[in-house]
Amino acid sequence: MENMQYAEELVREFLVFGGFTNTLQAFERQRESCTDIGKGFQVAKILDLIFAVYIPKFQAEKLVGLSSFCKQCLSSWSETTMLDTLSKLEGSVLWRYTVHALQSGRKDKAVEFF
Repeated sequence: MENMQYAEELVREFLVFGGFTNTLQAFERQRESCTDIGKGFQVAKILDLIFAVYIPKFQAEKLVGLSSFCKQCLSSWSETTMLDTLSKLEGSVLWRYTVHALQSGRKDKAVEFF
């Protein structure tokens, strides 16, 4: 999480230095208004996001992006068991996306995903 805070500070510094005051204000509003799923890894919110938004609305890119984000955040852990579990979970979630697309008659979304 320290890396995320550091990156946010770099973005803020860049916006201030470049004189992008309107963009800085929008950035700050966005940070205040949205739920940061990365902070504390609120599992219930992440699962709700996956199963109530990304899968039903066929948002495969966001689903894969979230998975990559989680892997990146947890990659510094030395526990291979945790990373193995995360990989299995990722496979299961992506499988669920494919099954949902096919059951919903959206073969195009399943093909697009692959």
